[in-house]
Amino acid sequence: MTRKAWTTDLQKEWLEARLGAFREAQAQKTVMKQFFPEILKAWKEEWPIPPPTDEEVAEVGSLEKAKAVKIKSQETVHDLLNWYSEH
Repeated sequence: MTRKAWTTDLQKEWLEARLGAFREAQAQKTVMKQFFPEILKAWKEEWPIPPPTDEEVAEVGSLEKAKAVKIKSQETVHDLLNWYSEH
């Protein structure tokens, strides 16, 4: 059984377009210092986390908690690391 995709098709294409830069960063040993900070910034600019819905706020009791839950649930660092490590 395969894992459920965490990206949209467009996000997957965006990531795949950067595989060459990732491999180059691996060869230069700059993945953590240079590649990931740049790619994560670009990712967050391309796909910002939307504000919580009224339902999400009601579910957790406050706007601040809802924002924290949404950010945690859509955290891309772990997913990006896993995705790149698989390619």
